[in-house]
Amino acid sequence: HKNVQLEAQLRSAFILPDLDKHQSAVELQELENKADEMVQKIKQARERQVRREREAAETEKQCKICYANDASHALLPCGHFCVCEECLPHLRQCPICNGDFVDSNRIYQA
Repeated sequence: HKNVQLEAQLRSAFILPDLDKHQSAVELQELENKADEMVQKIKQARERQVRREREAAETEKQCKICYANDASHALLPCGHFCVCEECLPHLRQCPICNGDFVDSNRIYQA
């Protein structure tokens, strides 16, 4: 809902009339203040999104069993990269697809 409002505000900001005509200094200052507010809101929204994306990337790297260690093994044959060295011996099925696995490969990340 906030994005819809922000988009509407941005559209109206880009469809402003000729600012040199028909605008008093006070009105222009008000427009400038509103533009500054919109820029600040956009920056805050971007920062929140970057933070969410960073957190999601960190969660993707975590072991899907203990969530304490980074995943280090891909299960075969499904290929899901989802468990750490410590949790691997305790598994019978993949925690992602619940398929049986017959082997695992250690994955080394750069």
